[in-house]
Amino acid sequence: MRRHDRGTTLVELLFAIVIFGVVISIVIPMYQGYVYRTQVANATVFLRALSAKIDQYYTDAGQYPPDLTSVGCAASGCIDPWGYAYQYINHAALHGNGHVRRDRSLNPLNDDYDLYSIGLDGQTAYPITQRVSQDDVIRAGNGAYYGLASGF
Repeated sequence: MRRHDRGTTLVELLFAIVIFGVVISIVIPMYQGYVYRTQVANATVFLRALSAKIDQYYTDAGQYPPDLTSVGCAASGCIDPWGYAYQYINHAALHGNGHVRRDRSLNPLNDDYDLYSIGLDGQTAYPITQRVSQDDVIRAGNGAYYGLASGF
């Protein structure tokens, strides 16, 4: 028998495990980032579609709907990619404007209604500059902007 035909040594096995660990530590964050970007894109597309339904309701009824169920959005059908319900605030139904979403200058994001997802963390605040609101997917500028609050 020849001595060098014994198989894999412990050092070679440990080296392979270290390389595998490094590759995994690079791939997993890349995959998680891809999943998050896809979730944001899906929420944005859904907000656009839901906004179109709300605008059609306004065209037909002459007023904005009181809630999302009025535009065919059952509770189970209006769930964002993170498992939270989409949020809708009809400005005409408010007394004052204390609960409207606001930008960094504390101006309302929209004149008509607010429509948004509370994002990955499941938390939000009315000013989108607050840390908990940065991951919200929002409609702003009366429909001119759809995307992450951090990008507005």
